[in-house]
Amino acid sequence: MAEIEEDVEPLHPRLTQGLQGHEAAERKLLESYLSGRMHHAWILGGPGGIGKATLAYRFATFVLANPNPAELLVPPTSLDVDPEDPVARRVVAQAHPDLLLVTPAWDPRNKRPKTEIGVAEARQASNFFARTAGEGGWRVCIVDPAARMNATAANALLKILEEPPSRALFLLIADAPGRLLRTIRSRCLKLDLKPLEEDAMATVLRDLAARDEGFDLAVAGKITALAGGSPGRAVQILREGGYKRFEEFLNIARGLPSLNRPAGLKLAQQLAARNAAAEFLQFCELLLSWLPVHIAQAVRAASAEPLVQHPGAWAAAYDEINRSLRQVDALNLDKQAAILSVLDRLARAAAEPPPTPSSNASAL
Repeated sequence: MAEIEEDVEPLHPRLTQGLQGHEAAERKLLESYLSGRMHHAWILGGPGGIGKATLAYRFATFVLANPNPAELLVPPTSLDVDPEDPVARRVVAQAHPDLLLVTPAWDPRNKRPKTEIGVAEARQASNFFARTAGEGGWRVCIVDPAARMNATAANALLKILEEPPSRALFLLIADAPGRLLRTIRSRCLKLDLKPLEEDAMATVLRDLAARDEGFDLAVAGKITALAGGSPGRAVQILREGGYKRFEEFLNIARGLPSLNRPAGLKLAQQLAARNAAAEFLQFCELLLSWLPVHIAQAVRAASAEPLVQHPGAWAAAYDEINRSLRQVDALNLDKQAAILSVLDRLARAAAEPPPTPSSNASAL
C-alpha cells in the first residue's frame, strides 16, 4: 500500500513483502538495474494507495541487498528479497544507514504529519548524500509524497538531482507528478502505476486482513468498487468509519424512486452533526465514487433496476450533486439541507423513465 500513514501498523508499505498488479513496473526497474546503466532518479506516479510506496521499498531493499548486479550468478526475475535477509530486516526496522525517507514532519500540536515537506526535511538528503555509504554500496532516498514539497524544499532536492553522487538512487512517490517542478521532472524517469484490477485488489485485501486483526475483510469486499482499485483507499475508508453512514444511504437508495424521508432526515442529521465533519467529507467522496459505478452498470447491462435504468438521468444527477457538494465544503453551507437535496435529486433521477427506442434513434 502506498499512502497509508506511518503510524498505521502493521500495514505500512515497508512491511509488505509482495506486490500485486504492478509486475510490468517492477520488471522495468529490475531490468534497468541489471543493465548497469540505471538512471539515478525515478518518479513513481499514479493514484494514491495503489502500491507505489510498496514498490519503492521493494526496489530499495533489492538494490541495498544486491549492491553489485554483476555479481549475481543467476539473474533474478523479481525484486523479492528474503525477509530474513539482514538488509531486509534493517529496512523493516527503519535502521538501514543507507536508506533515507523524506516525508512531512510530525506536527505535535495537531498530532499528525504536516501537510507539506519543508526545507528542513529536504536538506536531510543533502546531509545523507554528503556521507559515505554506511555499508559501502548504494544510498537510496525515498521522497513520499514528493508533490507535497514546498518550493524551497523542491529546490533543495533539485540541487542534488542535478549533480548526484555515484551510486545514488532517488525514488519520488507522487499521486500527481505534474505538480512537481518541471526541472525535477526533467531529471527523473517517470514510471506510471495503474489502479489494481479486481483480482489483484482482492488478493491485497486478503493479505491485509491476515496481517491486521482490525481489518474487516467482509466490509472491505463491499467497498472494493468504491476504492477505485486502491487498497490504500480501502484502508482509509475503513479507518475513518464513514462507510457505516454510506450503508445507511444505500439502504435508502435501494427504495428509490420512493424516498424514505424519515430515514433520509436521520442520515442528514447524523452527517451534519458538529463532530461529524470528517465523516461528512468521506460520505461525499463515497457518494461521488458510487454514482459513476452505477452509471457504468447501466451502460454495460441496460439494467431494469431503478438505480441504473436511465444512464443519462443519472449522469445529469451526478453533475448537479458534484457541484452542490463541493459548494457545501467551499462555502460552509448547510450540510443537512445538502444531504436532503441530494436524496431528492437521486429520487428524481430514479423516477425518470428510460428513453424509448424512437427517442434514441432521433438523438442519433
